[in-house]
Amino acid sequence: MIMQLFWGKRINDNVILVEGDEVLHLTKSLRKKVGDAVDLIDGSGNIFHSVITEIQRGKLVAVNMSETPKVNHWKKRLHIAIAPTKNADRMEWFVEKAVEVGIDTISFIQCERSVRTNLRMDRIARIVQSAMKQSYNIINPTIQEKSFDQLLTGFNPTAMVGLIAHCEDGIKQAFSDIQFDKPDTWILIGPEGDFSGQELENALRIGFVPLSLGRSRLRTETAGIYAVSIFRNINI
Repeated sequence: MIMQLFWGKRINDNVILVEGDEVLHLTKSLRKKVGDAVDLIDGSGNIFHSVITEIQRGKLVAVNMSETPKVNHWKKRLHIAIAPTKNADRMEWFVEKAVEVGIDTISFIQCERSVRTNLRMDRIARIVQSAMKQSYNIINPTIQEKSFDQLLTGFNPTAMVGLIAHCEDGIKQAFSDIQFDKPDTWILIGPEGDFSGQELENALRIGFVPLSLGRSRLRTETAGIYAVSIFRNINI
């Protein structure tokens, strides 16, 4: 039987607090009451098999009876750095699907040709939680915002495979040509106006390799989820 998971916040070793919409779903839709069992997650990678001990308006308290550790089903870690689109909904869609397929880090990067986008990180956090419950990928991915230059300072070519997808002419490698022989892979997806020449040069200089995403011209968020899907298919 597939467990239905709910999001909670661990107060201590035994007590887990559930708040907001999760409480409404549990008490109104599922008619859960004090004494009923509920399975909770908090992003740590554990499923807490708990019993409800207290229900208040907008708050539910549960006691953890046992827990099941769950590791990600993939061995290779994936970091997608993507320039947000003007339409924030498209980035939210990308985040949801990337978490469902399997992602470890998403960096929203500000590039020279980026449009100004105010991402609601609180809303994105809720989307991540929902996608984790749906997919059973229950280890919280890292979600962060950085400038392109800040991002590059964290790249280590001896420990990471670095790939950059761009629209300039030149030789590019397909996924099938790449040796994923390191534990971490970074894939950079540029803004709708593409990376600038200087940004591309800086990335190539420190070890990034030009990546082909096929012959179709893809939207930014489509390129991102295409990259996640192909990578996970190769590195399950």
